Amino acid sequence: MKILCATDFSASASEAGLFAVTLATRLGDSVELVHVIDSTRLGYVEFPIDPTLVDRALREGGTRGLEKAAAELRVADVTVEEKLLDGWVAETIAEHAEKTDARLIVTGTHGRRGASRLLLGSVAERILLNAKCPVLLVREGQTQLRDWLDGKRPLRIVVGLDRSAASVAAVRWARQLRNIAPCEITFVHVYWPIEECVRLGLQPMPDAEAADKEILSAITRELRPRIADLLEADNVSFRVEPAWGRPAEALVALVRAKAADLLILGTNQKHALERLWLGSTVHPTLRAATTPVLCVPATLEDEAGLNRTPRVARILAATDLSVIGNRSVAYAYALRGTAES
Repeated sequence: MKILCATDFSASASEAGLFAVTLATRLGDSVELVHVIDSTRLGYVEFPIDPTLVDRALREGGTRGLEKAAAELRVADVTVEEKLLDGWVAETIAEHAEKTDARLIVTGTHGRRGASRLLLGSVAERILLNAKCPVLLVREGQTQLRDWLDGKRPLRIVVGLDRSAASVAAVRWARQLRNIAPCEITFVHVYWPIEECVRLGLQPMPDAEAADKEILSAITRELRPRIADLLEADNVSFRVEPAWGRPAEALVALVRAKAADLLILGTNQKHALERLWLGSTVHPTLRAATTPVLCVPATLEDEAGLNRTPRVARILAATDLSVIGNRSVAYAYALRGTAES
């Protein structure tokens, strides 16, 4: 299969290229190095320059840049192809990845913060929102995968685990990486205690420790079956952590404490106002993380499997023999067709 690596010839893009080649070596994939010329901006040039000359210069510079970057990556025993594209950068990269059936997109991110990021936006995050395949985001100076590639130690992975279909996809990627090379995997679920009390219908308890045990037990019962087969293996663990502040900060703190090489997150790819109003743990985590982050979207199969109506094995109808109470018996008989017994 193919790993698509997007480059703007920056230092973070060079780091992303090394990561792409690293993973391709382990997975047996080829790498396609892609640079996009945003020709839509030529109409906004304020200087008295012929747009045709600017376009030609951009293409010549892009071609030379791709040739140089590809030559640097061909030191490994991996096929590296070059592709120059036109259009809006993020959207074009996502569309090309889908068209070529890429396994993964690897891209650098400059990690802008504050006003500069608000005004300029983030190409990396827009790729993430548009891509149908997983996206690996890498910042300059992140060299964690090199020791793994050289076989010096296992890859240390932290995987965010929750009840979403995207989380199922994230677990699948962790399982795949573990199958190709030694890994130390920590699955973690970070929760806000008050929110979980409301979701689980727990009454406020004077004993906070007792409430935490109740929440921990419920979350473990929900999520542990998803990774039960992996937990039987060595170097795999599962943690449930409360967060009274922002969940993203607690997750990033755990990644640092574990000295992880890679953080894997499932992403629901919320768009526009939905993303603005509902928020997301993924995007704050991306901004705070100092570790490469692999964002994995859910497939239709993941969503279908998660939403499948469970088969009822037994039905218990409780009644006090009153008119209202006996209504539960009628509902139990109505459900009998889906029950095994």
